[in-house]
Amino acid sequence: MVSFLFQRTLFVLGCALVSKVYGQDTADWMSGKHGVGFRLAGGVHIETALYNVTQLIDQLKNDLPGITYVIIGISRGAFGDIYISPHSVLTNLTARASTPRQITQQEWNDFNHGGVLRDFVLESLPERDLYLEIAQALKAEGIRLIAYMAGQGPAMLKHKEKKAYDYQNRSVYVNSYTECYELTINDTDPITNGQCAPSVRKWKNHVKEEYGNDTDSSLKTAYAEIIVKEYAEKFGDLIDGWWFDQGKDVDIKKVHDVIKAANINASIAFNFGKKVPLQNNSPYEAFTGGHPNPVTKDLPTSLKNLPIIESMDDSDNGYFDNSDWDTRSLGHVFQLTNDSWNTGTLQWNDEPNSTNAVVWMKRVLERKGAWTWNVKRHFGVYAGETELEYLLHRDDVKFLQDVYAKIDNTSAPTSSPTSSPTSSPTSSPASSPTSSPTSSPTSSPTSSPTSSPTSSPTSSPTSSPTSSPTSSPTSNDRVVVRFQNYRRPHPCLVIRDETLAAETCDSTEDAQSWFIGENGSLENKNMRKCLTSQLTVEDCSVSFETDHVFVYNKFHETLISADGNKAIYFVKNENKVKSKLFLNKGYVNRAQRWNVTYA
Repeated sequence: MVSFLFQRTLFVLGCALVSKVYGQDTADWMSGKHGVGFRLAGGVHIETALYNVTQLIDQLKNDLPGITYVIIGISRGAFGDIYISPHSVLTNLTARASTPRQITQQEWNDFNHGGVLRDFVLESLPERDLYLEIAQALKAEGIRLIAYMAGQGPAMLKHKEKKAYDYQNRSVYVNSYTECYELTINDTDPITNGQCAPSVRKWKNHVKEEYGNDTDSSLKTAYAEIIVKEYAEKFGDLIDGWWFDQGKDVDIKKVHDVIKAANINASIAFNFGKKVPLQNNSPYEAFTGGHPNPVTKDLPTSLKNLPIIESMDDSDNGYFDNSDWDTRSLGHVFQLTNDSWNTGTLQWNDEPNSTNAVVWMKRVLERKGAWTWNVKRHFGVYAGETELEYLLHRDDVKFLQDVYAKIDNTSAPTSSPTSSPTSSPTSSPASSPTSSPTSSPTSSPTSSPTSSPTSSPTSSPTSSPTSSPTSSPTSNDRVVVRFQNYRRPHPCLVIRDETLAAETCDSTEDAQSWFIGENGSLENKNMRKCLTSQLTVEDCSVSFETDHVFVYNKFHETLISADGNKAIYFVKNENKVKSKLFLNKGYVNRAQRWNVTYA
């Protein structure tokens, strides 16, 4: 629920819309941090059945102790046809072998060497929710989890059904010849040669039943409301963030809304929009996708990816603003260790690449961005050994250890391949604001809860002048406050020419100070007049005047007029203050957010 600063006056201001809050700055926990990403096989696969979660956790803790998070795919890499967690629709209604079953080594061998076993009743095998096991184990160790998802979903909107796992008997578990014929038997030209993917066809049929058609729009909606929603609700806060590939094939707002409904604190990114350099590409992303140039065109070490790194120099403490919708996202780089996302050969061992690996990563972290190395996994027996190992590849782990050691042992970046690598902004730039960003660094009530938007353009606008901030400078013991905007240059509300305005904060300026009246009014300390819903001032009234009543919504940090339910916001390019309907777009941007300090 909404909580109010003016506790003597209660008004209902669209509380039902709270669930739609944008949740800006939820990626603060990633600032200055790094992690690793990798993919698992998913579906009915011997690796999924035998995967040892305990060994994975031990490897992460013992071999890569400096990481804060991991990015692990719920979907099979960039394909949306197979998952590593059961799903009520995919498992039971549409796609055979698309989610894990607890298969034995003997059954796996039989399946892979006998086509007749496509008729085996897979449903007789117990399910395994490998992703849930991993998520719970990571949470217990304090390692955060970001879920990778292939945005094209089971419809395979990007790669089309020819790339699906069960196209033309590609899967040993699916008889595409039989199923494709049965699925098209009523068509003018039934498919008899197995050239279809039953999983894709069944999913589209299900969407038709639920939405009336299988247009791209309906398929995107179904992906959000059926696939993502179920996983988001199942995992809740076990998942700290989501990274969606193929953003153009995703209904971004719907995906954002179903995730936020399940976990309001989840950080979300989309591989969508311009990749190089980094920028905020959507009002619904909390951190950038950070995808480098396609590896099929440029190796990860290519200097064509350097502008991604350089763009962090222009960030605001790691964040990128977008003035079009007045939102921002944390700069995040998602870089490959190899020449392929899931397999391949290490690319950073030789100079100058080995140096650049350290310089690039360090540079991003020093600018308070986030860095993820995507590594390949190993599934098999190493040369000279006898036991199977299903972990991150040892070569990749050794490479990461070398990079981390060089970053920790250098007090400043090594020479950069650019002409202007820019120096570090602080002596300890890679430190994190902590996993609990709302803790206050001082006794002062004016500290910002997360993104530190109260940094002042003046010498001391937000500091408290006394140890008891609620003490009043007036004889009638009224509370005096100031309002400082979250949008740069972080101005304070002030009255000029009897009109509400915004200017550089000055703790000595009475025109920026406001008395809180018992009737919900805001009285300017300098003019001794009250603010109206028209954002002008007039003589205060001792009686109740709706036109004079304002509510501070602590949840959204917004200042709202009770007359018309309008939120006050700062217009940067005009240097003015205006008001508009609260939550008119379903989210709150920084221009509407005001930090309250006590005068």
